[in-house]
Amino acid sequence: MNLACWRALPRPAYAASLTAALVLSPLALAGCSSGEPEDSTDTQTTLNPTTTTPVTSGATTGTPTSAGPSSSSDSDPGTVPDTEGSTGAPGVCGDGVVDADESCDDGNDVETDDCLSTCVVASCGDGFVQEGVEACDDGNNDDTDDCAGECAAASCGDGFVQEGVEECDDGNDDDTDSCTTACVLGVCGDGILGPGEQCDDGNDDDTDECTNACAPASCGDGVVQPDAGEECDDGNQDNSDDCLASCLVASCGDGVLYEGVEECDDGNDDSKDGCLESCTYARTCKQILEDVPGANSSVYLLDPDGPGPLTGFSTFCDQGADGGGWTLLGKTIKTGLTDAERDAVRMGTWEDYTQTGYGNPNIGQRIFWLPLERWNDLTTVHGTNVVRIVDSTYELRMQNFTIGDEASKFAINWEDVLPGYQQIVPAIKGQGFTTFDQDNDTWGQNCAIDNIGHNGGWWYTACYQLSMLHANGNVYSWQNNISTSVTTLAIWFREEE
Repeated sequence: MNLACWRALPRPAYAASLTAALVLSPLALAGCSSGEPEDSTDTQTTLNPTTTTPVTSGATTGTPTSAGPSSSSDSDPGTVPDTEGSTGAPGVCGDGVVDADESCDDGNDVETDDCLSTCVVASCGDGFVQEGVEACDDGNNDDTDDCAGECAAASCGDGFVQEGVEECDDGNDDDTDSCTTACVLGVCGDGILGPGEQCDDGNDDDTDECTNACAPASCGDGVVQPDAGEECDDGNQDNSDDCLASCLVASCGDGVLYEGVEECDDGNDDSKDGCLESCTYARTCKQILEDVPGANSSVYLLDPDGPGPLTGFSTFCDQGADGGGWTLLGKTIKTGLTDAERDAVRMGTWEDYTQTGYGNPNIGQRIFWLPLERWNDLTTVHGTNVVRIVDSTYELRMQNFTIGDEASKFAINWEDVLPGYQQIVPAIKGQGFTTFDQDNDTWGQNCAIDNIGHNGGWWYTACYQLSMLHANGNVYSWQNNISTSVTTLAIWFREEE
């Protein structure tokens, strides 16, 4: 059978005749040609199906009963394509022959190889997973499901956000950007240093070196870090509250005033400087002894109204005599004074005696006078008190002693004398103070100056010539008028509230 004869076979018989033709006798070949010459232009010749005689292996074939050309208008079941390529005529998908309307035909219905059962070349997006080529194929171009557009199984790092599985996917392995390599959004606390974070230790412990705000722990961040030495952290720089700007709990002696709790805080435990160890102002010598048990007798800085407007002053506190707590107001001695010391006492001015004072309150110093303005402060703030005047002969004690203000000329007064003690000469009660430059006595002249000389300031009336040091060189007891000369004299105050 020649090629022209094969092409003339009806298509249903084509496949069967391929086998049969191999055993056809030379007679069959002669019958197919019917004496017609082979057309070099590959014209089609049809065979009458009824002329074909089945052949069995080893048998001879008979000749067809009839043969002849037929026109192209005959009802031919089909034509056979050239075995070297498609003829352009429609074929049957699945016959193993690639026809004009087919891109492939592997003769099977397997959808996982490179040719689909529809005779279309397998490609990503066709809905069939091509073995060895594709990991998946869901037939859509949705990159957010479990099969990406390139038919690769969706995975973290492929650059596509898989809905319901991934929060993000930036397609890189950079953990420091906004999307981690686990395809979750970077957040403070994930243990990865991300944009805007200074640290990230992956825990919610605010007391370590990295806070929950992903910032290094520091004093003032509002979080207490004990390992960093912080006792507190209130997130502010206000040193006047209970947590200092240094993140230490405010305490007496830290040198910072805790408002509403401390009156003062000078950062030391020296109670002599006006601020006691208890961080309160030293108002009187008695208060010092109460706040600082065992306080020594010494010079202290006092302020009668604490943080109020009154002026502080330094004086000696006797913490031993009669229970202690005695504040020195003034002192003098008879002998051993220098000319300067004698002049300070005898020739002291109104300003000296009322505003500035003179001398030194320390032990071993011979003269001292606390200005009367401070006497007024003490006796005004502490109306319940005792004044004790000790000389080398007598001890006088008056209760509720007062010194008036400047308008009263610092008038002297007291309520009672303590039983068993002497009192100041009663005649001077209510009398104003006199110095050589301001005369407030009842005499026609100035009692601070007599025929001998200057007597110093005192509460003179008609020249009861008691003072701290008389012009004649004597010191007189305040118990009577220049009748008892003494060697020493000191005035002490103690509140009794």
